[in-house]
Amino acid sequence: MSSQETPRPVSRSDEDLHRDGVVHDVNQMLSVIVGRAAFLRDHHSDEGLRRDLDSILRAARDAAAIMKRLTSSVPAAGVSGDLRDRVNEALAAIRPPDQSSWHGAAKPGAWHAVNRVPAHLVAAVPAAEVREVLQNLLQNALTAMPQGGGVTVTGEAGQRRIRLTVADTGPGLDMAARDRVFAAGYTTSGDGFRGVGLAACRQLLARHGAQLELMPSSAGPGAVFVLDLPRGETPARPEVFVDADDDLPPLTVLVVDDEPAVRELFGDVLRSWHCTIDGVADAVAARNIFAAGRYQAALVDWNLPGEAGPDLARWLRAQDPALAVILTTGLDRERELEGTVGSAVDFTLVKPLDLDDLRRILARAATLSTARGGGGGGDDQDKEET
Repeated sequence: MSSQETPRPVSRSDEDLHRDGVVHDVNQMLSVIVGRAAFLRDHHSDEGLRRDLDSILRAARDAAAIMKRLTSSVPAAGVSGDLRDRVNEALAAIRPPDQSSWHGAAKPGAWHAVNRVPAHLVAAVPAAEVREVLQNLLQNALTAMPQGGGVTVTGEAGQRRIRLTVADTGPGLDMAARDRVFAAGYTTSGDGFRGVGLAACRQLLARHGAQLELMPSSAGPGAVFVLDLPRGETPARPEVFVDADDDLPPLTVLVVDDEPAVRELFGDVLRSWHCTIDGVADAVAARNIFAAGRYQAALVDWNLPGEAGPDLARWLRAQDPALAVILTTGLDRERELEGTVGSAVDFTLVKPLDLDDLRRILARAATLSTARGGGGGGDDQDKEET
């Protein structure tokens, strides 16, 4: 499809549009959380702070994965990576009340946890979804043990399946209600607005051929849940938050995004990479400030007020054929983007943005702009228009 062709209209219900709007807005805020946490992590040497920021990054990215499920009927692909690490991450995310972390041994009036999952067990379930289920079970255990108690997570591997067992020392659950605990709306808390977690966890695991069951306790009171997971073929690449190693020259970049917090984030990050940024809120302001040869790259949000991002991208490219255009979106819309904007858009990034990916894309944008004969210029002072 050429850049002059009109995209085929897509019929969307009011419910779909409302859902997409919510997902977009949440991903906008998650972009700020992920970006700020990664930015702080890269600029601090305190290991304790860096570990806490890693937990924030994982939680925000897991939240983005949940948002993605709202707009896709296809189960997420991937494997868990080391399940022992996933348990440790879930324990770090769900901290007991008035404790900085779980104790490693039982103490009166406190909460302790033991991770007995062997290393190097990998399940054919994405890491974010394993963490989501484990965190739900851990939170339920804390709720059931208001005066303190313990949680033990164990793992057993068969040839094709892995069993993770999460057992607590709370009052336990009535085995006669075994099926009802997984029904939407069932709760032992007395709160009529709760009781969806276990039902959602079971449904989530079922999408990957996995199961969640309540089992009788063999060691006295307490709830025992078993995750029966398909074994993974290969380990996942570890989640490591590091600086991208691409050679990024100083660039002059136009950022068009209607969310002030996102523009401020781009400004702080790009300035730390020795780039110059002009940030504006909409297409009208972008047209007013833009001049051919002034910028090497433009970061344009899809969902702008008034004129949409793809339309602005076409106008920018028409004004400056050397400009590298990067379209950002709060929805997982790569498939929808393909073929709709022709050659006007060079790269797409889905929010929440990974700063390493952003740096790599900008490095490629610099190379592309130079190859097209662009130079970029602009003023030395950053400008922020609202």
